[in-house]
Amino acid sequence: MRDGNSLVIVEVRFRSNQGYGGSLESITPAKQRRIALATRRFLQLNREFDRLDLRFDILALSGPSEAPAADWRKAALLFDN
Repeated sequence: MRDGNSLVIVEVRFRSNQGYGGSLESITPAKQRRIALATRRFLQLNREFDRLDLRFDILALSGPSEAPAADWRKAALLFDN
């Protein structure tokens, strides 16, 4: 998605209960590496986004699927280039 002059990559995670950890905790360093690799490939294939800043957000959802609580974290993931 776009937000002004930024291309925003959003990782969406849902947990109906905290038994195995919450939504935010489920984004491990390995998962972050996969997000970075997928984003890099996307940008290689879509050069029209080269001029935009890049931001990684997380949308963490938790609770019952009928009415989950939402926690949107802007610029939550940081990667080395």
